[in-house]
Amino acid sequence: MEMLGYFFTCYFNYIAQDHELDDLIEKFKENVSPAHYLNFIRELDQIIQANNYTYANKIIEETQMLTYKNYLKELEIILNHIYNRLIERPRKVKGVNFTRHLKYILCPNCSPGEKKRY
Repeated sequence: MEMLGYFFTCYFNYIAQDHELDDLIEKFKENVSPAHYLNFIRELDQIIQANNYTYANKIIEETQMLTYKNYLKELEIILNHIYNRLIERPRKVKGVNFTRHLKYILCPNCSPGEKKRY
């Protein structure tokens, strides 16, 4: 699930705004190789088919230091939206129809001396 972590680290990270999601997906499509693009689609398909958004959240927590633990339904909507945009399926949800509720965890390497915020 390296592409999921990559997308949430380099594109839809904690400083990205929700209304930017569609633009970020387009940038991702333009910038990655076809192999990585297809790999990301496969990863999202596996998560969606298995309905395992807890596992997806775990990957996002490890790579991005934010969590959707208490908002798995919202994460499901976001991942389905990304998947639909990548395969160019007509979408029911716009990137502005949801609000991310994030829990930030400060990195001990990047922020020494800082306490964890929850």
